[in-house]
Amino acid sequence: MGRHRVLARALIAIALAAGAAPAGAAAPAAAPAPFAVVELFSSEGCSSCPPAERLLAEIAADARRGGRNVLTLEFHVDYWNSGGWTDPFSARAYTQRQEQYQRALGEGTLYTPQMIVNGTYAFVGSDRCEVRRRVDAGLAGGGARPSGGRVRPGSAHHGDPRRGRGCRPAKIQSAGPRSLIPHPGTQAKRRGR
Repeated sequence: MGRHRVLARALIAIALAAGAAPAGAAAPAAAPAPFAVVELFSSEGCSSCPPAERLLAEIAADARRGGRNVLTLEFHVDYWNSGGWTDPFSARAYTQRQEQYQRALGEGTLYTPQMIVNGTYAFVGSDRCEVRRRVDAGLAGGGARPSGGRVRPGSAHHGDPRRGRGCRPAKIQSAGPRSLIPHPGTQAKRRGR
């Protein structure tokens, strides 16, 4: 019995030295597929957020249809909660997450709608051109941060050479006053949007 163990160990040592993996061993891990994580910071109290929310849904649907490795996330911040009205989807943790990005990316202020792609690039969440560019860069494996720094809120097209050729920011339209469906335990309030 002892001689068989020594022989088995010797054979395993020879196989390992030759570069062969023992039977049942896991194959070396393949490089991860390129991906894009798109995070939207939004609020039910933000009148500019519905176009960004529609754009996020569009990105998710396009990714599903095209089999693209894109994960979309929406976080409702709590700093829009005021006057007795509370966004039923908001959480302090989401605001803290946005604050962490603000510090890490050197953003000057918190705002909604804000999108962040792959944790490295922040821009106005309704900017269709920018989100497409950043998602494509992430999927190409080139990361999400361009060489030219970050985009500031309010700079509409950011020098996009495709302007006017199908790459436009989402339309921002006022929905006017509307009733919000209250979260259980809250009172319904009418808010102008």
